[in-house]
Amino acid sequence: MVDFVEQATLHVKDRSTATLNKINRAIRDLRREADRLDGKRINIKDNVTGITDARRELSNVARVRTAKVKTELSGVAAARRELEKLAQTRNARINASANTSAPPGVPPARGTTGAPRQVSVATEPFRHMLTGAFHELGFVIRRAVVEGFREGASQRDIAASRLELQELTPEELNTANRQIAAVDRDFVEFNEGQLRGVFAEVNLITRGDQEANSVLLRQVADLARLQILQGEDGNAAINSAFEFVKAAEQSGATVDETGQFSREASEAFFTTIKQGMVQGGVEISAQLIRTMTKSLRSSRFGLDERGRITAIALSEENSTAGVGINQAIKQLSGQGNAKFRNARLEELGLLEIKEVEVGRIGNDPVFENRAAGAVGDGLLRRDPAQFVDEFVIPALEADGIDTNDPVADSQAANEMVGNRTAVEALTSLILRNNELLAIS
Repeated sequence: MVDFVEQATLHVKDRSTATLNKINRAIRDLRREADRLDGKRINIKDNVTGITDARRELSNVARVRTAKVKTELSGVAAARRELEKLAQTRNARINASANTSAPPGVPPARGTTGAPRQVSVATEPFRHMLTGAFHELGFVIRRAVVEGFREGASQRDIAASRLELQELTPEELNTANRQIAAVDRDFVEFNEGQLRGVFAEVNLITRGDQEANSVLLRQVADLARLQILQGEDGNAAINSAFEFVKAAEQSGATVDETGQFSREASEAFFTTIKQGMVQGGVEISAQLIRTMTKSLRSSRFGLDERGRITAIALSEENSTAGVGINQAIKQLSGQGNAKFRNARLEELGLLEIKEVEVGRIGNDPVFENRAAGAVGDGLLRRDPAQFVDEFVIPALEADGIDTNDPVADSQAANEMVGNRTAVEALTSLILRNNELLAIS
């Protein structure tokens, strides 16, 4: 009987599932026919596992429009040759061995001799089924190869034209080719045309900064891969990932406080996006990132990964949350806050006060109490939710305030900070503290 191994690594449009289903149905029919022969199962090596695995792999990538196809069609060709031999003997029969022997020490079953039994099976009932199935499978693979090549080549040509319009120097073009090739080796989900297209867009944003191009191209591919794993179409995933690059650039998330490109800031930004997507609990979009990052103003430079995820989570329900977090950080540190509110913060043990000389009357110095920063100021600027958990909530509860009461939380926040958006943000940080820490 035919014994072959068919291997194919495909990323194609899902036009083959129906064909593979036909193959599986044909094999099931074949097995049922064999089972009816004196109740003995025919011993045919049909490598069903390989076919099932192939179908599962194709289903996983059914939404990927473009492909890098590596196929080895020798198995199909060999199977076809064997089937053609069978076709020459229309009424030929296959003698297959059905093992009915008993294990050592166990007597043979009633009605058997204990020796392997030869079962004669006509080839005609299933010859046509397998012949048609393998011809159709070969057609599907060939069509996938052709379509993948056409689409990849088209994208590559378009991307090359876009790069030419940017009038890169030969040195810049060589650098671009090396960077694209490096990412292409590491991310087999995408073809060269797609990556060249992303590079052309990124290069416009970075104004030719080679380090920035390398970092952002790889980040786009990594983020797009994650979206594909979550069920997104290949081109749609690339486009969505690039929208995050534009959002990062427009909101200044990839630069340091001097306005220069920062690898650390860029990688931290994309790590936050990917972390939020993986952990769930937050619907992240490029527009949400733009709004949140701009609203955070200078506070965004101090936030760590969990602090940024907290800001994204709050921004999802309130578009002014970024402004509120920025103001809350400042006012909890005593900046721009009314004196009576700073006094309340000091009373709760949340604000450090120091005496500062503000002038003289004659020869006598005049002193005034000034805010010297929040207790745990570094944690406040890195991770506001953790700061509230470690300092604010214990202080309020020690003062007899029920932090599970929304009204009490709002009143307490209003006593500590004065800005309206800061009050809203601080109230959410107190009331939703467990939820926010769980997300981040």
